[in-house]
Amino acid sequence: MQNYPLGLDGGVTQLSSYVVNYLKYLVLEYSSPINKVLRIEHSWQVDEDQPEEMDLSTGILHFMQALERHLEARSKEYSNAALRHIFMMNNLYYVRTRAKKSKLGPLLSETWLCDLGRKVRKKLFSFGSKVRDQDY
Repeated sequence: MQNYPLGLDGGVTQLSSYVVNYLKYLVLEYSSPINKVLRIEHSWQVDEDQPEEMDLSTGILHFMQALERHLEARSKEYSNAALRHIFMMNNLYYVRTRAKKSKLGPLLSETWLCDLGRKVRKKLFSFGSKVRDQDY
């Protein structure tokens, strides 16, 4: 996977935008076939650690969690700790807001959406702490 350079301002990455928009499109246009594919794929896996049935909601949640992990890894590329928090805050807020206001919202658990909101607030407080601690 090609990593595009991060902006100097900690803004929303193209990947965040692409993933959310693509998932919204898939849900609108192909939810029924995707559900069938995910169920078939899950039936092929013989793993007692995954007792839940794989459905569209679970598949989308896995994509969103992967995006979140990717963003966390990319945030470490910023040398400035305050900018790392801005980057994560902007991207997590974007993902949460776009998902919640679209057809993805009902498919994602309210718990996950609330947890993402808590992470945004935590990054906001961390950013404030880093800014107060810096010498100008």
